[in-house]
Amino acid sequence: MYWIGVDLDGTLAFEDEWRGIEHIGVPIPRMVERVKQLIADGEDVRIFTARSSRLQTDEERAIAIRCVEDWCETHLGRRLPVTNEKDRFLKYFWLYSATGLMQTRASIRVRSSEFPRRRALWTNWKNPT
Repeated sequence: MYWIGVDLDGTLAFEDEWRGIEHIGVPIPRMVERVKQLIADGEDVRIFTARSSRLQTDEERAIAIRCVEDWCETHLGRRLPVTNEKDRFLKYFWLYSATGLMQTRASIRVRSSEFPRRRALWTNWKNPT
């Protein structure tokens, strides 16, 4: 019923500059391992990315989703659902960071050297404590 959202660009995959809808950066090892563990634990994990936005053409959106699913299959071992929409069943959401990524339940911390450009953002709109 509940699901966990994980941002793609800058959280799960390195992002330095936009190179087109079909390019996705190399995996960020600690986050990939954490997502694999969530999957192994039976959690419903979904990739949350603007790449799947409905503001682009249907063809562009389909290409973007296919590329993300292919990336997931290669680096996570399975194709994950791709979305850009939150709903009431979103348990928590991991978003990119330059100073560290934190999520209260798993208490994961990532060194700033793994995120050279962005500041930490975290949201848990179901349970903000």
